[in-house]
Amino acid sequence: LDARGLPVEGKVVLWRSLTPATLSVTPDGFILGLAPGVGVVRATVGSVSSELEITLANPPVASLTIDSATLALELPSGGYRLRATPRDAAGLPILGAPVLWSSSATRIASIDATGRVSAVASGIATVSATVEGHVATTKVSVQPVISATSPQITATAPSIAEPSQLL
Repeated sequence: LDARGLPVEGKVVLWRSLTPATLSVTPDGFILGLAPGVGVVRATVGSVSSELEITLANPPVASLTIDSATLALELPSGGYRLRATPRDAAGLPILGAPVLWSSSATRIASIDATGRVSAVASGIATVSATVEGHVATTKVSVQPVISATSPQITATAPSIAEPSQLL
């Protein structure tokens, strides 16, 4: 705009995001939100510039899925990074929503804050992802790797064991 507030024709506006982790802007000024938070866009014409601060928030979570319904890990050192996908009411993925991970049996399968599940001991555990009260689960089965040098049970004494019998 000129000094009187009227549009100035023929001037090129240069657009720039000052917060590229939060939002991006196209050369023609179209703004795309990338993550929740505060985003800042700058428009420049010649030596004059102006900034716009935008608060970005995710829509409410309508559903949550994990990329694997079941997971089989091997001992030793088996691991896998699970991915939870929260979605809005239109079914679109929600970026940047904080996911809380947990394991029903951390002595079998542990999980860190990034969704990396690690085999600890043989057994079965349930890993859960939680976002805004929505929960998705995955069954994790942990088994040892069988090799030619693995120990094998070849006999028991006594030869017949009763379930209530103390060994």
